[in-house]
Amino acid sequence: MKNWVQKVREEEKKKGGTVKHCPFRTNYHIMPPVGWLNDPNGLCQFKGIYQTYFQYAPFSVNGGDGFWGHCTSTDLLHWEYHDPVMAPDIPEDRSGVYSGSGLVEGEELTLFYTGNVKLPGDYDYIDAGRISSQMMATTKDGQQMSEKQKLLGPEDYPKHMTEHIRDPKVWKEDGKYRMILGARARAYRQDGGRQDKGCALLYVSEDKKRWKLDQEILPENYFGYMWECPDLFVMEDVREKKNTEILSFCPQGLPAKEGRFQNRYQSGYVPLSQMKTIQEDFIEWDMGFDFYAPQTFEDDKGRRILIGWAGVPDTGEEHRNLSVENGWQHCLTIPRELTLQNGKILQEPVHEVESLPWKVENWNGERFFWGKRQSGLQ
Repeated sequence: MKNWVQKVREEEKKKGGTVKHCPFRTNYHIMPPVGWLNDPNGLCQFKGIYQTYFQYAPFSVNGGDGFWGHCTSTDLLHWEYHDPVMAPDIPEDRSGVYSGSGLVEGEELTLFYTGNVKLPGDYDYIDAGRISSQMMATTKDGQQMSEKQKLLGPEDYPKHMTEHIRDPKVWKEDGKYRMILGARARAYRQDGGRQDKGCALLYVSEDKKRWKLDQEILPENYFGYMWECPDLFVMEDVREKKNTEILSFCPQGLPAKEGRFQNRYQSGYVPLSQMKTIQEDFIEWDMGFDFYAPQTFEDDKGRRILIGWAGVPDTGEEHRNLSVENGWQHCLTIPRELTLQNGKILQEPVHEVESLPWKVENWNGERFFWGKRQSGLQ
């Protein structure tokens, strides 16, 4: 057993009682056993079992450790938690095993992630002081990982990129492997002032190990200074009976507008095949205050399923989660099934929620609650 696994087990045992009795624990959402949770990672259905990995900080309720937590399910509602599968334990990821994705091929699951390194010193960590490497590990059972391999590093990125390049989503298309990365490009306003642009980088490979740059998705006009957690997939429009390529990403730095962009950072998508401009056609996934870093996958039934983080980064000054006092923070969203209709994506909870013990109440002018009824206003 790796030493860090034992340390995580001890931490979960030490704080598990307090966390378990917290009144804010949920029944069907994925939560951290202790500590902090953020982005969903490596979503897939592997050997018939749904696999969800997530950013996990067992030793700090405020994040920062950079582990990959792991849980599995047969119905997307009841989750079994396992030991974390990866930790920051090699030079390329010593500051964190950052977000990434999973690719299923037969009896093997390949996990891709960003290895983060923050060098000590007086750096801005934008143009200097950070090393982002794209990494890979494989597994036969979803839990035991192979040795990590480096795929891409600073020497492989375009020269006009800053050191913020991360969150690989990998898929196979037309016999080739494709990877999309979120990035921050150096850019300047007409007056000469610095105004970086969020963008995405597309790489292609024949063997999953040797990658070359294929395309940059860089908007002409400003649309955030950084794009995180990109996802690129094809959906068939159920009404128009045609395929549409969907680009999902999380732009940081968008100014709030009336009825739009009300969170600190946003999450949304654009239908690429019918897009005029990203600024006009970007559609937010969720208008709630706690939603970020969504990732999608296709299950064995052919459903396109989305899970997001029910939280947003850098909001400590805006609100406080009461669960922090009981040793944990954040959860993931209930999985959603996506359907494309007339160029827009419709979202609904996966149909498995229908199997839950809902109690149907007739509406006769009375207020009704889960499992009970109460007359009048409360």
